[in-house]
Amino acid sequence: MKHISILIMVFIITACSSTSNQPPLWINAPESAYPQNQYLSAVGLGRDAEQAKQVALANLSRIFSVSIAEEQIDKSTFSTEQGKSSTNITRFISAKANQQLQGASIKETYQDQQGQSYAIAVLPKMPTAKAFRESIKQLDRTVLGNLHYAKNEAPNFFKALNSLEQAHVAQQQRENDNRSLLIVAPTGVPSTTTSADIENLIKQSLATISFNIESNDNFMQKQLSASTANLGVKVSNNSAMTLSGKIDKQPIYSQAGWFWQRGNIYISVADGEQTTQQMVYPYKISAQQQAMITSRLEDYLAKNLDTYILKTIFKD
Repeated sequence: MKHISILIMVFIITACSSTSNQPPLWINAPESAYPQNQYLSAVGLGRDAEQAKQVALANLSRIFSVSIAEEQIDKSTFSTEQGKSSTNITRFISAKANQQLQGASIKETYQDQQGQSYAIAVLPKMPTAKAFRESIKQLDRTVLGNLHYAKNEAPNFFKALNSLEQAHVAQQQRENDNRSLLIVAPTGVPSTTTSADIENLIKQSLATISFNIESNDNFMQKQLSASTANLGVKVSNNSAMTLSGKIDKQPIYSQAGWFWQRGNIYISVADGEQTTQQMVYPYKISAQQQAMITSRLEDYLAKNLDTYILKTIFKD
C-alpha cells in the first residue's frame, strides 16, 4: 500500500508539472488574454526573458511605426528640408514610437522546455487614445496659429513663408497622430485643413515672387536660374528681391590617388534692403582625374542647389 501511495504522488506531481509547463494561449492568440477592444498587444520571442521583452515592445512599436512611415513618405514629395528628409523621417518614427509606448507594459513571460523565452507587451487603448487626442488638439492650435500669423501678422515675406512651413510640419505630425489614433480608437478627429492644402499655400506664395539673380560664377548663375524655375519662382532683372550665389573654392589637393577640393557655397536672398536670409553650405568634391573636379562640382550644384535655396528662404 505504501508503494502504491508513492506511485500515486509521483503521478500527481508529474501531471501537475506537465500541465504547468503548457504554453499559455497568449503566445499564439494574444486577444484570448487581452481583448482587442481594450488592448493593443504584441508577442516577442528571445533567447532569454529580457530579449523577449525588448522584442515584444519593438513589435508593439512597429504597429505605429508602419503607420507613421507610410504617412510621412506620402507627404515627403514636397519638403523644405529635402536634403535631410530620410534622416528626419527615421528620427521622427523613433521618437513617436517611443512616445506612444509610454503606456505599454510587459504583462507576462514564459520559457518553454527548449529554453526559448516569450513575452507579451500590452498597451491599454483608452488612455492611449486620450493622449493622441490631446496631442492632436495641441497641433491643431499650432497649425491655426501659424496660418493666422502668416496671413495677417508676418512682417515680411520670409517670416510668412517660414510660418507656413511650421504649419506644414505640424499638420503632417497631426495627420500621423490621427492615423495612430485610428489604431486604438474607432474614429479619428476631423481636421479643417490638410498638409496638402498648406503645401499648396507654400507653392502659391513662391509663385507670387520673382528673383533677380546674381553670382560670381557663370555656371552658378545659370544653375540659380534653373533651380529658381524648378521651385516655381520667376526670374526678373527688375525684381526687388535678389537671389545671390557664391562659390568659394580652396586649392585642389591630391590624397590616396584621388584629387579633392573643398569649399563653401554661399546662398543669400534679399528682400529689397529690409531683410536678408543667408546660409553657408560646405562641400567636398573628389575625382580620380584633376580635370574632372570642375564637372563634379557642377554636378553637385545641379543636384543640391534647389534644396539650398529652399533652406535659405525658409531659414528661421
